[in-house]
Amino acid sequence: MLAVRNLSKAFDGSLFSRRKIIALDDVSFNLRRGETLGVVGESGSGKTTLASILLRATDPDRGQVMLSGNDIFGKRRMPEREFRKKVQMVTQNFSNALHPDMSVMESMREVFRTLGKKAYQSVSETDIVRRLNDVGLGRELLHRRPAQLSGGQLQRILIARVISLRPQLIIADEPTSCLDTSVQARIIRLLMTLKQEYGFAMIFISHDLPLTAAIADRIAVMYQGRIVELGLPREILTNPQHAYTHRFVRSAVGKHFLNREPICLAV
Repeated sequence: MLAVRNLSKAFDGSLFSRRKIIALDDVSFNLRRGETLGVVGESGSGKTTLASILLRATDPDRGQVMLSGNDIFGKRRMPEREFRKKVQMVTQNFSNALHPDMSVMESMREVFRTLGKKAYQSVSETDIVRRLNDVGLGRELLHRRPAQLSGGQLQRILIARVISLRPQLIIADEPTSCLDTSVQARIIRLLMTLKQEYGFAMIFISHDLPLTAAIADRIAVMYQGRIVELGLPREILTNPQHAYTHRFVRSAVGKHFLNREPICLAV
């Protein structure tokens, strides 16, 4: 479904330096329909730049991204409206993602503009309530504003907006990092349930290796702009091949067991 080939991206350095900052360096991978790929690594490893390119918010310096056979940066790239229907994002910044003066109903209706004027005008309150029900929320929230909602409710509403478009691919960038552990587990279970129901593929970006290993079909480990290892979660955790992966696993798993309660993803 998604084929990423030789992606590279560099940014200008500081005002007093001519040296380029390499954000991505020859990154390649495939993503199958319905698959969850976890992308893990420390801050500055290139995860955010990769997400930005896949969302077509940043152009790569070199490389190609094919989505269902279409080059998303090619001369005949698909129109923005069509692309937005196919690729959506669940972000960690849920507190800033909704307009503070819009009710839940208004924010939910707004996303249908992506589908065109006819879809926006025809969406009903029943349609919106159905999407809210899909993420475990009810009609009683329709007229509330963001300041009247909890972090978990806000994140569920963002997910409801995203699935309303029925995308092929969802990029989840640290979607639970700002939530309490118990709420994290509920949001992750929700994402996995919706993935089974709607059939979308997901790229799950995180610094949390144990959590990512619990939900991903495969894991890509990023370091200094490169994917240094790509494999099944069990292989990454028990038999890491790259020196950085070995250090990252030892650090991440140690912190997971020593400093926090484990997240239970069982329904």
